[in-house]
Amino acid sequence: MYDDVWLAPADDPAGIASDLDQLSLVAVHFPKFGDGRGYSTAVLLRTRYGWRGELRAFGDVGRDQLHELKRTGFDAFSLAPHRDPEAALASLAP
Repeated sequence: MYDDVWLAPADDPAGIASDLDQLSLVAVHFPKFGDGRGYSTAVLLRTRYGWRGELRAFGDVGRDQLHELKRTGFDAFSLAPHRDPEAALASLAP
């Protein structure tokens, strides 16, 4: 049994689909700001594989990505160390 797993941009979420019921967290790595493959991973996990647990984005994640992260199914994120967390949270305000 796993506690959590993280996926690299090139990883196919089908590889963990049969183990999702054993996971508490799936984290998706965004190695650089312009790499959007993690969004597709999130959509597949939520829609095709029915993942309802925590889906976290990490890596080079910044405030400009937060709305798209939420829209594609992420419910948690870890900002890159050089990003301003207060500005990120402010960007989420209506």
